[in-house]
Amino acid sequence: MKTAVVALSFALVLVAGAVFAEDLPAPADLVKKHLAASGGKAAMEKVKSRIDKGKLTLPDMGMEATYTAYTQPPNSLNVSDFTGSVVKNGNTDGTAWTVNPFQGNSKRPAPRPAEIFPFANLEAIVSSAKTTGEGDVGGKPATKAEFQVPGGNALTVYFDKETGLIAASESTNADGSVSRSEFSNYKKVGDLTLPHSIKQMGGAFTLQIEAETIELNAEIPAGTFDMPEEVKSLP
Repeated sequence: MKTAVVALSFALVLVAGAVFAEDLPAPADLVKKHLAASGGKAAMEKVKSRIDKGKLTLPDMGMEATYTAYTQPPNSLNVSDFTGSVVKNGNTDGTAWTVNPFQGNSKRPAPRPAEIFPFANLEAIVSSAKTTGEGDVGGKPATKAEFQVPGGNALTVYFDKETGLIAASESTNADGSVSRSEFSNYKKVGDLTLPHSIKQMGGAFTLQIEAETIELNAEIPAGTFDMPEEVKSLP
């Protein structure tokens, strides 16, 4: 009798779990709601270039900088000015490179081409996806989905349950640490609704990014994405 009761209890747990799983929206539906809340994929596809300007803070290190980020797929360039010490991070024709007076210069193959809206093509760049449960971002409920990128680590995305906008994303680094980005302060830019605050955590420090202006279909000066000579000479 006792065995039968235990078996019945276990079966009820399985059924409850199955019902809970069925209540979770599919990853494709989460992405669809996010795109609609952001202004639509069609509106995103009309954007061919982007320039962001604002401030970034490294609170753990007591450092601040102004920044300008240029994106024109497949290339990008981020320029951060720490009161005269300028850090540049570029993605030029498949090569990711850095000019960094604090840590030294480097270059390596870029894992992916630069994208203006990295989450716009989730369904096209992932090999599999699943909704994994619910979580909390900044005190607001969110639905979690895991997207597997071919040749890379899984990306966990938190979709705000109320708005559908992306509240956070997480990925696991090669050393096993987790990098997390939280997106907030969504504002209208033309036909789109975009985050103006991004908090990046993971590794040795936390980075807070505050966009003051975002210009879409901006004219980017010729030569912006050219690789600096001091990087070209690196092996």
